[in-house]
Amino acid sequence: MTTLSQVRDRAKQESDNVGQSFVSNAEWLEYINASYQEAYGIYAQAFGDSYFVKSTPQSITTDGTNQQFALASDFWKALLVEVLIGTGANQYVTLKRMASLADKNTISLFNTQIPAAGQTVRVWYIPTVTALVADADVLSTALTATGGEEYVVVDACIKALAK
Repeated sequence: MTTLSQVRDRAKQESDNVGQSFVSNAEWLEYINASYQEAYGIYAQAFGDSYFVKSTPQSITTDGTNQQFALASDFWKALLVEVLIGTGANQYVTLKRMASLADKNTISLFNTQIPAAGQTVRVWYIPTVTALVADADVLSTALTATGGEEYVVVDACIKALAK
């Protein structure tokens, strides 16, 4: 588990900024978070289905009057949308990619018709990355398991040295 403090210390060492006040801790935080979000996006695009998927899907029940439904507050990218077709717990069918995101906060599940009330839909997705704030905050294990913290360190160094 790699913490914000460890990333900042490594970035300071690799950019020869240990004991220097040229880059403040607030600036390091800004650089590290920008690099973290960038690395998260790159890795999630490449390995999203394997490492970054939310462990529990969002469940949506249709109401018979709306075509668009609110997405989870941490929603970033849809991986799979399924609809329950039977009474069993695992009788889900994957919807085609026609499900579209009208905006970043809602999902339109059906092309033209308003879906019947009472249908259960599951949305498997990649959540947004949580910004690091405290020194003990930990980078995503999906990112660090694949060596992504090195990208964060090096990119933060580049940002600091470009100051």
